[in-house]
Amino acid sequence: MGSEAQRKRVSILGCGKLGISMALVFEQKGMDVMGLDIFPTYVDAINNKTLKSGEPRVTELLQKSTNFKATCDVDEALDFSDLYFIVVDTPCTGSRHYQQFYDHGKLGNILKLINERDRLRNKHIVISCTVMPGYTNTTGKFLVKDAIERGCTLSYNPEFIAQGDIVRGLLKPDMVLIGEGSQEAGDRLEDVYLNNMCDNVPVISRMSCDSAEITKLSINCFITTKISFCSMVSDMADRTPGANKFDIMRAVGADARIGQKCLIPGYGFGGPCFPRDNRALGGYARALGVEPLIPDATDRYNEIHSTNIAKLILGEVSGEAQGSARAMKSSSHLYAAGQKALQSQDTSAYCELDLAKKRVVFSDVCYKPKCTVPIIEESQKLMVAFLVASELPEDFSVIIQDRPDILHEVQKKHGPLFKYETYA
Repeated sequence: MGSEAQRKRVSILGCGKLGISMALVFEQKGMDVMGLDIFPTYVDAINNKTLKSGEPRVTELLQKSTNFKATCDVDEALDFSDLYFIVVDTPCTGSRHYQQFYDHGKLGNILKLINERDRLRNKHIVISCTVMPGYTNTTGKFLVKDAIERGCTLSYNPEFIAQGDIVRGLLKPDMVLIGEGSQEAGDRLEDVYLNNMCDNVPVISRMSCDSAEITKLSINCFITTKISFCSMVSDMADRTPGANKFDIMRAVGADARIGQKCLIPGYGFGGPCFPRDNRALGGYARALGVEPLIPDATDRYNEIHSTNIAKLILGEVSGEAQGSARAMKSSSHLYAAGQKALQSQDTSAYCELDLAKKRVVFSDVCYKPKCTVPIIEESQKLMVAFLVASELPEDFSVIIQDRPDILHEVQKKHGPLFKYETYA
């Protein structure tokens, strides 16, 4: 499909955090890129190169870019290339019915816009946002059925990235997942990733769209299962005199069948992807008549782990906790003399208890340690802080210590429950 010149072009439909990162990586690798967004001031900031992003490298890449343009004109973006990546958000709706678990509204609107333009032929349409299994081959294909008759293809190609680290994740993925709408579409996507995206040579996993949709959720669910297992063993170790959770999990991870990743004792998992994808896979399994015992237990133990930590902190404050002082301090991630660093899932974080000053300080409270963007969604450390603050004696204070942008987000959600301090 398309000339050689067209093969060097790509349209990014949706220029949010992921979309603009994809656009800039493609541009850096030699592609001509057109980005579509609905906000004129945002588009102007991109084109004027005045946009400032909290995502590492995005502002830098934008400043250096010469072949990336953004537009609010749908037709301009659709006529620009024969390869469309749809990168819009599909937020969790809160519905327990698996077909309504994600809001596919924005995605559906873009598919309709493509479908209703009769001149668009032989285009590769790629869904790069998370959808429920079955969406691409049912709802998706229904929405672009006329375009498919005109020779277009519809594929599913989600990214495995974390906000605050998107560009690095795009440049060096472990695996590229391609749910191909046709062999030609799969070949095109594989070529684009290997020659115009990745710095490394990732595993290319090509399969049906249905398989890819299940794979996307399954990978995140397996990671959360591993984290919750680590949390459970850590809680056991904290209640066992003489046991050290870090020694245990290092040894467990040394087994090549298991591996070290996601086995550092900490606060559990959170953020905009892991919890919702875990629940989504469970909902899909339930709809098929498969009992989702593992994702359900994973989600439940993540909550239990936060409660366990909060109880032990409160126990140390009151002096009435059961078990040894050593176990309490280890379990609550607090420190005695020397203010020891604790280990979170990926890096160091700090939690301080000052009984003399009646302060409990939680720092670095985003959903993951040292996050460059202010995302507190389902932050387990913040959940522990909430549980502790809700039960502490009135003369104690819970302090949230972080960057101003993060403190702003916490204060919007929790108001005067906490006291707030910027990093010294």
